[in-house]
Amino acid sequence: MLDRIYIDGSKKQWKGNMHMHTVRSDGRLQPPELVAEYKKRGYDFVSISDHEVYWNSTELDSEDFVVLGGTESSIRMDRKRPWLMDYVNSHTYMHYGCIMDETEEPEAPYFTHGQFVPRMIDKGLDSWNKAVRELRRHGNIVFVNHPDWSRLDPNLLLASEDVLGIEIWNSGNVNGCGGKSDEAIWDYCLRYGKRLYVVAGDDAHGISAAMGASFTSVVADHLDKKELVTALKKGEFYASTGPEFKDIRVENGVLKLQFSPCKKVYVVVHDGEGRTKCALDGPLLTEYEYPLKEKLLYARVMIEDEQGGKAWSQPIFIDELLDEPEFAMDSTVVK
Repeated sequence: MLDRIYIDGSKKQWKGNMHMHTVRSDGRLQPPELVAEYKKRGYDFVSISDHEVYWNSTELDSEDFVVLGGTESSIRMDRKRPWLMDYVNSHTYMHYGCIMDETEEPEAPYFTHGQFVPRMIDKGLDSWNKAVRELRRHGNIVFVNHPDWSRLDPNLLLASEDVLGIEIWNSGNVNGCGGKSDEAIWDYCLRYGKRLYVVAGDDAHGISAAMGASFTSVVADHLDKKELVTALKKGEFYASTGPEFKDIRVENGVLKLQFSPCKKVYVVVHDGEGRTKCALDGPLLTEYEYPLKEKLLYARVMIEDEQGGKAWSQPIFIDELLDEPEFAMDSTVVK
């Protein structure tokens, strides 16, 4: 089994949030006010993701804070033909979190600052995937926002193409709409080999219980937009509502974890044979090791602190550690 570092404890982590809204769409704060609030809360970067209004500006950037370009784009309903998304009788619809990717030249021009990003009209699942391809063509990485709040059928997420990941946590949904985290839909997809990363977003529309309730911590040498996006594309980040992962690596087939003081650590695998370690009457946990088995499909980790805050690692796929071939060279014909 290969050794691999997922979160490198020797490198800097940058605290960010990539889902929020200002008066440019349906928020209540001006962009400078929103940035000031997140800076006060100890964040290093945000993405201002106003609905269909693109952010592509350096006006709020500084040496100690950057604003990633992007938007939140949704599919426009077709009430005559609801297809898979029955807007009339349910709450199901798709929102995409788009982050501007300056690490490579896009096929089509980047959306300009303040540009309205056209919404794809719902003509079924193929139109959703076409929408994602169009967003990526204009130089964006794409996440699926708040699957729980959207009441998204897991099979529709399985069939969604070219998305980098999902929001495992949406503060607006959990703290304002009676929602929950998206661990169940994530595990459903992982069990089928849908390789999705996870982020945590506030979806803040102003100063509320949602603002500052979650973060995505990204590992990069410098607070630089290209470096942040490169780390996102490589999976070198984690999602959290409080605790922090300090180091995550696999050495000699053992998953080794270091993290801020927590009362529980969960290793989740596909077959129900994972592990939970609890700090009962003794000191809080700050490290843990778990031997990986070759039969596993994947493993992921969640830690929980004394205040109930949680953090989620990215999934570890065992076939990648075993460096298994993608294609078989034997024939289906038996002679």
